[in-house]
Amino acid sequence: MTNKKVGELTIEQFMEIIETIKLGGPGFDANNRVATILMIQAMTGMRLGDVLALKMDDLLYKGNSDGYVLSYRIAKFEKLGEMPISEGLYKLITNYAKESGIGKGEQLFPISGRAVQKILKKVTDFLEIDCVGTRSFRDLHLRSVENAIREINAHEYRCICLSEKGKCLNLERTSCLGCEYYTAAIDGNCSDNMQE
Repeated sequence: MTNKKVGELTIEQFMEIIETIKLGGPGFDANNRVATILMIQAMTGMRLGDVLALKMDDLLYKGNSDGYVLSYRIAKFEKLGEMPISEGLYKLITNYAKESGIGKGEQLFPISGRAVQKILKKVTDFLEIDCVGTRSFRDLHLRSVENAIREINAHEYRCICLSEKGKCLNLERTSCLGCEYYTAAIDGNCSDNMQE
């Protein structure tokens, strides 16, 4: 059995896929759960299985000096891991959990890896984007795109600003109230107010 090569995902493709998953389309319903899973992969570099195994209790606040931390089990190496995460990612996950009725101790993403892959396949087929799998989202992080993903909208937790491109993915089409680098989003374009 040969492994199918997964292509590199561009920022534009990432934004288009996430927005389409959140809105739904022909043959697939809107799915905030899958969109959140893929965003976590892109923002942390975690493997799909490790993201799916997360529980609400794995999200920690360790005080002002350490900030927000994600504690998780690295299944491939049978080790426990801990990584610092942004306040924006913390809010994205807690907002998702609240909307989904997920309580303390419960699994955040009660869905199989295969189900995530099937939904992603339907979306990428619809968008005519080839060779994209869940690994593509992890690779996005591993290629240092994390440095471009700065802040998730402080109000809606749906806005990802890209400082190097001057573009903003604002899935709710609201203003980027919490963005560190940009202040106003109009149809996906932000005004740059960052002083260099």
